[in-house]
Amino acid sequence: MAGEFVEFFTELLFGSGHWIGLIIFIVLMIVIGALNRYASIIGVALGILLSFEYMQYGLGWNAIIIFLSSFIIMIGDIALVGRHKK
Repeated sequence: MAGEFVEFFTELLFGSGHWIGLIIFIVLMIVIGALNRYASIIGVALGILLSFEYMQYGLGWNAIIIFLSSFIIMIGDIALVGRHKK
């Protein structure tokens, strides 16, 4: 069972469904960021690590997209936290 689970997510993120997996991950990061701005920091860190993993699989465009979206979400989180502290 665990092998099928790992195989599913490997295929979703790095196989033939890598664009769908990328969109799902970005949507999850945005939803988590909207629900809790502090919890989205974990999503940003995972996004940056995922971009490095995409580079190892030779998926350069996916790596650029997830890295830039993580960076943009991180800037948005910093702006929201700064605005709420004043």
